Amino acid sequence: METRLDGRQYLELRPINIRIGVFHGLNGSSDFSMGLSRATAVAWQPEETNIIRSKSYLDVIIRPNSGSTGDTEKLLELYCTRVLEDIIDFKQIPRCIVSVAIQVISQDGPIFPICFNAAVLALLDAGIPMTTTPLAISIAEACTYQLNDLGKHIIIDPNGEEIDKCISCSHYIVSSRSNQIIACLIAKGTGITYNDEIYDFDSISIAIAGTKVLCNYIRNYLQKTLLDNVGKSYDNNIS
Repeated sequence: METRLDGRQYLELRPINIRIGVFHGLNGSSDFSMGLSRATAVAWQPEETNIIRSKSYLDVIIRPNSGSTGDTEKLLELYCTRVLEDIIDFKQIPRCIVSVAIQVISQDGPIFPICFNAAVLALLDAGIPMTTTPLAISIAEACTYQLNDLGKHIIIDPNGEEIDKCISCSHYIVSSRSNQIIACLIAKGTGITYNDEIYDFDSISIAIAGTKVLCNYIRNYLQKTLLDNVGKSYDNNIS
């Protein structure tokens, strides 16, 4: 099978790295990266809203790695807010505001999945009730020129060079509980649609499989962290 520019196969994710509880003085925090794309997120405990606005809501702020917040960040904030407001179980925290701040550390490819997944991990760390754990992944349509023939294929988790050269790209958000697509956002072109004549695999199935890998990585991380904390010895000498 042909490899990509960075040596990966078409359906291979970049290296994943996560940390939860990175800022001990805050309610919930996380650090999430895939390859060279990285973001940190902070989530605060719910606070009661004012009398004027009686409905619970989510407030998301995304800061770029350099410069001031622009239209790109505002659009990402809107995407994150719309999806997460449907996932957070506000019935358990009525008339409250949940605040999330995301800081982009570095970017190499689509940054939305990185910011979104960092926000989800921060919400988990803060103990914010959610109906499921949603995770995001990017799928892109790329071209390959071999023997003067144009071949199209889909790739998962494109990096910066790949996203610049790809035809289309979509962000899929998948429920880790039901393994169903919650939302699909067009990032470039017309987005990804299934075509039997072009693709050997359904892009939706690839997105679900990719988020399963993310979910397993997160689950293993949480289990290891829990075991490490339980196994730590402590000094009970009060003298």
